[in-house]
Amino acid sequence: MRATVRIKPLSCIVLSCCLVGAVGVFLGVSRVTLGGVGSAASAALPEAAFAATTTFGHTSTADPVLQVAHAAEDIASLKALRDQTVTFRGRVLRVVAPTANDVRVLEFSRNDDGAIRAVLASSDFASFPDPKVLVGQQVLITGTVALIGRQLQVRLTTPEQLRIVNQAG
Repeated sequence: MRATVRIKPLSCIVLSCCLVGAVGVFLGVSRVTLGGVGSAASAALPEAAFAATTTFGHTSTADPVLQVAHAAEDIASLKALRDQTVTFRGRVLRVVAPTANDVRVLEFSRNDDGAIRAVLASSDFASFPDPKVLVGQQVLITGTVALIGRQLQVRLTTPEQLRIVNQAG
């Protein structure tokens, strides 16, 4: 006999991510990954919800902000800056859509707690280009650091918080 488990999106985005992830691990259900390492499947995702005419900003490797930005993997320094606005840099390894499909999570490490994450809520999808274009890109992100369980994250609410780093030329 098979049991069907239905998980409805929770009103709290952060709680939703944690609960859906925990339930998925408990049930042996994997998350849906959009591009990047280990991604083979793409579920029916609301890609049309993203702004087709909006693009992410760019900066060069010569940008002085890049030189002082925290590395996404510098967990110790970033934890000490909880509830403060910081700028961090990192290469987007994958964009994850939890089962509830109400957020997109930009991951900078193969380990769940190996780097800070950037979280984009579905309520803000219409303001952003599709984040799948960021996979493999070096980015610079500014936002307020939050600690949810053991995971550090920054919530993205405007495209201006994220810039793609281009080689100076």
